[in-house]
Amino acid sequence: MISVVSFASFGTPTGGFQCAAYARGSCDAGSSTYVVERECLFRNSCRVLASDATFGEPCYGPAKSLRASVLCSDKRVVASFPSTPASSSLLPA
Repeated sequence: MISVVSFASFGTPTGGFQCAAYARGSCDAGSSTYVVERECLFRNSCRVLASDATFGEPCYGPAKSLRASVLCSDKRVVASFPSTPASSSLLPA
């Protein structure tokens, strides 16, 4: 079960998948953590639509993606794959 959202950013987050080393980019929706928590906390898995409609428009111009890292109740860290606008990030637990 997903117990903590340790990172979430919709916009232009940076970083790779190793150890969920993500960082916020210059374009970042302030609602990112709230939205991912609302959709994912206390669930075994979740799907979050990576879109301006879901997160609000953080900036105009660049292609945006969602990256998130969650901690499951068994202490596993699960990181999403980057998703492009209008696709979903699935966070399995």
